[in-house]
Amino acid sequence: MNCTLANESPQARWLDQLDTATRPVDIAAMIVELVEAYAECASARVLWELGSGFDHARGGPAGWLRGVAASGIPQRVPAIGALAFRLCERPRPILLLLNLHGGADATALITELEPLLQLAGRRLGILLGWIEQHSAPPPLEYSERLHRALFTIADLAGCGRDIRAILREIHAVLGSLLRAEHFCVVDHQPQRELLRFVYTSDPRSLPPLAASGHEVSLASIGGSPLWYLLHDGKALLGTPAQLGKQVSGPLVVELDDAQWMGVPMLHQGEIHGAVMVRSRQPDSSYSNEDLVLLEFVATHIRCVIERHREAEQNLDEQRQTRALAEANRALQDRVAQRSRALHKEVGERARVQQQLAHEQTHDALTGLANPRCLHEHIERLLHALQRDPTSPAVLLQLNLDRFAGINEGLGHFTGDEVLQQVATRLTECLGNRPGLVARLAGDEFAVLIPQMAGTRQAMRIAQRMIDCIGQPITVAGRELHLSARLGVLLCDAGYRTLEHVLRDADIALHRAASIDVPRIAMFEPAMAGEVVERLALETDLREALREHRFEPWFQPIRRLHDNGIAGYEALIRWRRPGRGLVEPGDFLKVAHSCRLLEAIDWQMFERSFRTFAQHGPADAFLTFNVSAAHLGSDDFDRRLLGLLASVKLPASRVIAEVTEDVLLEDPDHVQAMLLRLRAAGVGAALDDFGTGYSSLQYLQRLPLRMLKVDRAFVDGLGKPANRGSACIIAAVIALARSMDIQVIAEGIETIEQCNALAEMGCPLGQGYLLGRPAAAMDVATPAVKTAIAG
Repeated sequence: MNCTLANESPQARWLDQLDTATRPVDIAAMIVELVEAYAECASARVLWELGSGFDHARGGPAGWLRGVAASGIPQRVPAIGALAFRLCERPRPILLLLNLHGGADATALITELEPLLQLAGRRLGILLGWIEQHSAPPPLEYSERLHRALFTIADLAGCGRDIRAILREIHAVLGSLLRAEHFCVVDHQPQRELLRFVYTSDPRSLPPLAASGHEVSLASIGGSPLWYLLHDGKALLGTPAQLGKQVSGPLVVELDDAQWMGVPMLHQGEIHGAVMVRSRQPDSSYSNEDLVLLEFVATHIRCVIERHREAEQNLDEQRQTRALAEANRALQDRVAQRSRALHKEVGERARVQQQLAHEQTHDALTGLANPRCLHEHIERLLHALQRDPTSPAVLLQLNLDRFAGINEGLGHFTGDEVLQQVATRLTECLGNRPGLVARLAGDEFAVLIPQMAGTRQAMRIAQRMIDCIGQPITVAGRELHLSARLGVLLCDAGYRTLEHVLRDADIALHRAASIDVPRIAMFEPAMAGEVVERLALETDLREALREHRFEPWFQPIRRLHDNGIAGYEALIRWRRPGRGLVEPGDFLKVAHSCRLLEAIDWQMFERSFRTFAQHGPADAFLTFNVSAAHLGSDDFDRRLLGLLASVKLPASRVIAEVTEDVLLEDPDHVQAMLLRLRAAGVGAALDDFGTGYSSLQYLQRLPLRMLKVDRAFVDGLGKPANRGSACIIAAVIALARSMDIQVIAEGIETIEQCNALAEMGCPLGQGYLLGRPAAAMDVATPAVKTAIAG
């Protein structure tokens, strides 16, 4: 590692300072300064002691921190809202706590900082261990270290390495003998009254020109201890107050300097520079023995500077000699070079023209054909099909799944390498078969294969490409598993224009993207009508959103012991012009794909809350469904509470329903959001309980007020083939009661189901038997009485 230079990166300067740091507290300060320089970090601090008295199982902060210290894996500590990173484990665990700004990408920040933090943590552990083992070194040991240090300095002065590397190592040796956290070497030219900072451990304390290695005038540092060293040629030692008594005039010194020591470097009776050490530690002090040591060091540094200057002069002479020889050879070769240049220019012009033609028809990243080249091949193919309709071709259009996540999570360089490997695999899939592989845009590719025998052969090639892309891929040291969607179009003589070919290939790809298996779709004429219908549906959805045509409907939730109203679930309905009432399942998926669902939800929240506030029973609650997009935003709670306040509906009367797939997006963020809502009075209900693989975990983690037993279990009541349903429901009711969580049974459609649930002690139910969804809130008791209700 080179010593600090002005044109080095901040990271390199930081590493240089880390190499010379001799106290753990200095390293800790450097770590905090490094981390807080990132925009994502609001604040940081180093935790020296973990403390005790917290129960890890209850989520106390000390428990979390001990977990980080034991595992070494960076983790977010919910109790204190910070990200914890273990710097070192021995001689005792030291942690770094980072408070990030909202929305900051913690994974990317840790990935970038981890090499530097590990290096700093390793040095911190070494220093702490050394201090504990050598807190009071015996005089004999110090004497031995002093002799070894003096021999090392003498050896360094005689080696032929770079001057900055030599001075950095001398600084390290000197720091093992005395307080030398700030070390500076100055080269002075007395005739010109100029000086240059050859080495400094703290470049930020220098003027900009001096810090960048330029010469500055002696007058620019007038009145400083360094100025007196170069002006008077006398050594200085002591505190700022003591220095003021040693100099011949007024003294200007930095206020945070506790101790200062410097000696001039003399050559033939003239002052040619100075060496200084400073310490800002109140408990530090320098002795006359330290001054003698520094004079010894200054003598050797003077030799290093002189030898370096002589080497530079010799190098300049060699450069001048070589320049003259080069000029002479250049003059002799000019005629011959000109002749060769003219000949080369003709060839280069032809090569450039070929290169330009290639760049105009090929993708710069993958080397594949670009859309322009693909379109030209398709048009030539269409002309050939008009002459010979017996040789159709196949156009395969392919999209990668979740490629945006690779770009965002691992970076665009990794994403580019993934695209390059996919391009290679697609080309290899063709083998010796004639064809053209093209990259259209982003993660979209196309393969044009002429003279295809039929659809069966085309589907076999498509499946081979899907399987090839699905093989594990190693990028940037990570193993990735890709998947893709592929649309297949048989291009025969029925196609006359490029536009129709591209349109139908896009339709096939969109159909492949809408199905899970087999991920491949062959174009059929009926698909075009579906696309038109989808576009019409999207247009009507946008108009319905603009005209506020979505309606809130309410399905009652009843108490099973008396059939009384306990609450309602708010549901969405849409009266599509010319089509009548449309169920949610027929349009919500399209609304989600065209990014309208969130706006529709907020419109429904406002209408359902307002209707319930005006017409709902005073002792009833209202549940409403919340999507992952809402819970993933940072301001959902603030916006929701503002809406409730505007319609004058108490927060305690509404309950947000969430499903397990919503929770899987970001469990920590969802948990924090639901906790904030509960603090404001808004309850939470877990919908479709029992159908996921980790629902019990959510009962423990989330602040739930209710859970809804999935209709699949209710439907099994009374059926011999599903006798386990009653046991499961009874267990859920008992578990929920022990956790003070209310249970709602969904999908009650028969009196037998209702009676069985009531006998189990299920408090609430919902289903067509108890009331169908309607635009008006029905408060009447159902006409069909249950045995429990009489």
